[in-house]
Amino acid sequence: MGMLSKALPSGWQAPFSLGCLLGLSAAASALALLRLQQRFQQRLSHKPARNAKKKPRKHIRRGDGPAMGDADASAAADPLCSCTREVLNQDAVAWLEGLENGLPEGCCVLTGVPDIHEVDPEGKMGMDGWEQWFQHIVQLVLRRLPKGSLAIFMQTDVKQLSRGGGSVSQGSALGGASGSEEGRYWRWVDKAHLALLAAEKVPGSRLLWHKIIFSGNLSGGGGRNSGVAGYSHYLCFTVGDELEPIDSFPFPDVLRKGLTTWIAGSGAQSLEEVISYLRVRGCKLVVDPFCGEGAVLAVANAYGMGALGVEISKKRAKLAQRQDGTRLLEADHEERASPNGP
Repeated sequence: MGMLSKALPSGWQAPFSLGCLLGLSAAASALALLRLQQRFQQRLSHKPARNAKKKPRKHIRRGDGPAMGDADASAAADPLCSCTREVLNQDAVAWLEGLENGLPEGCCVLTGVPDIHEVDPEGKMGMDGWEQWFQHIVQLVLRRLPKGSLAIFMQTDVKQLSRGGGSVSQGSALGGASGSEEGRYWRWVDKAHLALLAAEKVPGSRLLWHKIIFSGNLSGGGGRNSGVAGYSHYLCFTVGDELEPIDSFPFPDVLRKGLTTWIAGSGAQSLEEVISYLRVRGCKLVVDPFCGEGAVLAVANAYGMGALGVEISKKRAKLAQRQDGTRLLEADHEERASPNGP
């Protein structure tokens, strides 16, 4: 160092030190930038591509809409006034049996008769008893219809686990269901067949059309590994002598179900088609005796029709009173329009 200092001109130490500091600073900055780029690349590698195919949604998150039927007492006084909604928290069977004069003119019924696990969770009724109960409900509804009105039943087939046992609940896998023996089941329960048997015993009733509502996912629900079918029956009955126009309001025989608020709920797209049909047919009030969380009522309101529901569960009755049909339909339209939609 002594010989180097003698060979260099005087005053070199300060510029040399400054250069060393600048070089070290630049190297540190470059190293920090390199680490930052590496972290960024790692994040990109874990982030899914925007155009990656996502699994289509089946359900929409529950959300409150405006409470119906509370704000306008004058509108609520008229059961056929557009956009009114009333939800009765009581037993639907007793309510139907008490309608000795039938349902009011201008109304129609759109409902799904509950499955055995919903009405007989303890298994006391048995499948034979539930089938008789199911047919009794269908007959009650048809006998309470005004002449010329319509009743549409939305039913999903199930598998009976044993000779005298119940069915698998909605969304359950057969192999894990209570009472199943090594993933086996006894028979397929065709609810469309049961509804037709019941309708034959009601004078003047007849089937107008039978649609299939598909869940929209080939790999989910139904098939050999599920306790329920991956589709539902929509059966439209009428009472009276009026002929059905062939081109009254045609829509596909097989429909996508659409988004729901819960696994056993009615789908937005299928409801939109069916309620549009009922509106064209002159229905002013949609009645759902087993309304659940109120999707039928909410979509009917969204189409400017009155709605009346009956629900035995207090919690679901409150949800049905506040279900937002417009929000449900908009979410389903967005799902259909998205690149990852059905």
